[in-house]
Amino acid sequence: MREFQFAVGSVLGRDHRVAGKNNQDAWYVSTGDTCDIVLVADGCSAGTHSEVGAHAGVQMVSRAIRRHVELYNAAGIPHTAFSSSGPFWEGVRLDVLRQLRGFAQMMGERLPTALNTYCLFTIVGALLTKEWASFFSLGDGVIIVNGEMIPIGPFPNNEPPYLAYGLVPTSLERENPALLRFWVHREEPIESIDSFLIGTDGAWDLHEAELLPMPGKDEPVGPLSQFWSEDRYFRNQDMLRRRLTIANRDMTRASWDERELIIEHGLLPDDTTIITGRRVSVP
Repeated sequence: MREFQFAVGSVLGRDHRVAGKNNQDAWYVSTGDTCDIVLVADGCSAGTHSEVGAHAGVQMVSRAIRRHVELYNAAGIPHTAFSSSGPFWEGVRLDVLRQLRGFAQMMGERLPTALNTYCLFTIVGALLTKEWASFFSLGDGVIIVNGEMIPIGPFPNNEPPYLAYGLVPTSLERENPALLRFWVHREEPIESIDSFLIGTDGAWDLHEAELLPMPGKDEPVGPLSQFWSEDRYFRNQDMLRRRLTIANRDMTRASWDERELIIEHGLLPDDTTIITGRRVSVP
């Protein structure tokens, strides 16, 4: 649609780095004539290879959303129907679950085992059509729209729901089935959106560290607003990733007064992935 420009960055969390794990986050940006779709996913840390499902999952969700947008367009259904109270998002969820079941079965293991090993991930995203903007999630993360942070969670026992739970019996399905559905946190006309940020839950750690100095530097981390307000993150598509990497590196410096080496640890214990968007300025 070309109404928005995007910047993306992802970094391996310090705890995962120490444990020898991969970055279990994933992201996906899909642009097109009918809509733009922006997604981040956070694989469950307890899953051995959750990053596999997270990377596959963002593409499954993107394809399902685009299919349903095109179906609604063909039927002449207004985009204001893309709300959590209507059938649109439930149709998307069921579409993704069908894809996810086939994906898990390809692993050659029992379905519950394959899901727990590969397919547990949260989703946070934005759907931007020519008329409407929807910001949604299934699980935890961070959403900021026009500078306003929208809280997601907390969830019972600090355990976020995962989309794949819709394929197996769980206590959530019995006790709180609404947690296993997509939830739209903000929806409004597209012309009212100037900027936004979506992130995995690691972005909250970055937000809380904004006044702390970057490891090995005197400058502060700075607020999340830098990622949509500063041109450098859009001029250089690797700049956001670099900023996250610098914030999360371990630095060693010598303290000559105390005759010791001081280690300054990275500030992001969890994998952190951010996508920010802002309206393209028209000259």
